[in-house]
Amino acid sequence: MTEELQRPGGAVSGDEARSLQGKRVGLIRPPSARRRATFFLSKPPLNLAMLGAWLESHGAKVEIRDLDVEPEVDLEPWLDRFRPDLLGFTAMTPTILQAARLAARIKAHAPRLPIVAGGPHVSALPERSLAEFPGFDYIIRGEGELPLKALLEALPAGRSSDVPGLSWREGAAIRTNPPPPRIENLDALPPANRELLPRGRYTAPGFRGFAGKNRTSCDVFTARGCVGNCLFCVSQDRRVVYRSAAHVLTELRLCREKYRADHILFLDDTFTSNPDRLPEIFRYLRDQRMVWHCTTRVNEVTPALLREMKQSGCHGIVFGIESGSPRLLRQIRKGITVEQATAAFDAAHAAGIPQLEADFILGAHPSETREDIAQSVALIKRLRPHLLIVSIAVPYPGTPLNALMRERGLLGDDTPWDEFVLLGAKPSWRTENFSLRELTRIQKRLLFRHYFSFTFLRHIGRGRNGWSGLKYYLKAAYSFFRLPTH
Repeated sequence: MTEELQRPGGAVSGDEARSLQGKRVGLIRPPSARRRATFFLSKPPLNLAMLGAWLESHGAKVEIRDLDVEPEVDLEPWLDRFRPDLLGFTAMTPTILQAARLAARIKAHAPRLPIVAGGPHVSALPERSLAEFPGFDYIIRGEGELPLKALLEALPAGRSSDVPGLSWREGAAIRTNPPPPRIENLDALPPANRELLPRGRYTAPGFRGFAGKNRTSCDVFTARGCVGNCLFCVSQDRRVVYRSAAHVLTELRLCREKYRADHILFLDDTFTSNPDRLPEIFRYLRDQRMVWHCTTRVNEVTPALLREMKQSGCHGIVFGIESGSPRLLRQIRKGITVEQATAAFDAAHAAGIPQLEADFILGAHPSETREDIAQSVALIKRLRPHLLIVSIAVPYPGTPLNALMRERGLLGDDTPWDEFVLLGAKPSWRTENFSLRELTRIQKRLLFRHYFSFTFLRHIGRGRNGWSGLKYYLKAAYSFFRLPTH
């Protein structure tokens, strides 16, 4: 076990740095629905770049194939050239079938190559995933750094039973080890190695039309975990582990000096949940005249903090509101109130944050009614967000929503995985009061009213991107509204 991740101030020792010497690891992201919808952002798989940097710090040679932006046709020639000792897939439910298809294709070409899969889907369903997808030899649950390193070390000796969080086949049986311990010392992890990614292929805006041709953007994680435990989310432990401000600044300097980044997108679920780290980070961003976006919660900001964020270059904040119904907010365990939402948006508007996004979800609880939706519509008008996202809840495996809908007979155990996508599918499930077709019509109506309103078009026209920003949103709207109604 690698102990430096479990103690403050840990560092990779000389022996640790050589433990994977000579090992070759290929990491793959399968293609997603982004190719069918231009309004999806083409974001680099930073999780793989972080995992690759960790393996490299122990001596491994790593290559990443991002098949969401790269062609699949040269997959076999790449395998013949690189000759990996282990191949790893990352996959969520919407991409699990694509990952399984590629794994089967690779097995036909290189039958002896071990293939491991990680990500939220297989973490929730390790035994079922191995039974369902014969191209996967192993499943890793949870954070991948410790298990993947241990698996690479164990493969030659066949000691997979010692690897934490691992599931594997043993004859006709499937074995599953206890989950790995959480990484307590994120400062012991090296910064993501963005050189492993095909950076020239990520041509979409850095953040919903903001950082396009006139900005160079870098994504950065400063923490792992979420303070919430929403019904529709797979993360339920409510414990967040943070990188120190000094460690974050090391990566920000790398983004600025090596990649000439002038825009940062903080990917944390709740960027402001540990305010003690923020002054140092804000100071650097302000001194470098960088602009940035983040996601946080309405109960994790104050008027004073929002003013500091604006002064340090914050250009936009995403707030997950989900519903304007107090009843529904309690049912989905959001942990916020309508009053907190209005106070946060009023303060953010007053601070002058240029781009405020409100995210709502239809069907976040199966008991949602038309009155609940009417309260959401009223709250949207009250908040006056610049950007509005209205999603339809997908009951992903491992979420309490999935269990609740199956319990109420709204979701079958045999629902095909290709139905578990945000857009473009025709799911067979429903809520207690709505079919998916009805929810989709409500979704499109709300978004049409917002994005074709005079207020929104004036806001975009006056923004930094002007005409180019307006073209982006018009193109995205055209792509979205052409999708079929469920």
